[in-house]
Amino acid sequence: MFETNLASPAADCPAAGSPVPLERLEAQICELAGHLAAATCRFLVLLADFDARRGWASWEMTSCAAWLTGN
Repeated sequence: MFETNLASPAADCPAAGSPVPLERLEAQICELAGHLAAATCRFLVLLADFDARRGWASWEMTSCAAWLTGN
């Protein structure tokens, strides 16, 4: 799902050497924003299913919101 440089995790870190070109930095930010949006969407879909199926009730919670916050 994610393509990262695991061989050299600091390869894109400006402190590790020469700074990342601005265009590459922008591309990385946009790519990560897309991954975050996709992960948030998946989380919300799963949460909606959990709520619809009253998964929180087995924890003796009054609602999905209460279960999610631990109250």
